[in-house]
Amino acid sequence: ERVETDNYIFKKGYCCDCIYIIIHGEVEIIMDNNGRETYIETLGQFSNIGAYAMILENDYSFSCKAKNDCMLMQLKYESLDKYRSKYEELDFFILEYEQFVEEH
Repeated sequence: ERVETDNYIFKKGYCCDCIYIIIHGEVEIIMDNNGRETYIETLGQFSNIGAYAMILENDYSFSCKAKNDCMLMQLKYESLDKYRSKYEELDFFILEYEQFVEEH
């Protein structure tokens, strides 16, 4: 998925039904504080967005927009099991998040 500079990938409260992986570019994580946007951090190449919220089956608690032109890969929730069985590194990555959720 291609996202142009300053376009939102998702906004706070949207349903988290996928994990985004940044292939190219940077995105900004933004919190909405009573209508005012507060910058939290910038994520770059190969960072993921949404894994924690998706595992918890929560909506996004923050907004995310492209800092510059980006290329993102989406891993949809309903396809995750198929990819986990096919790609050992992805399975390990998701397993770490699941264990973190259980412990906290």
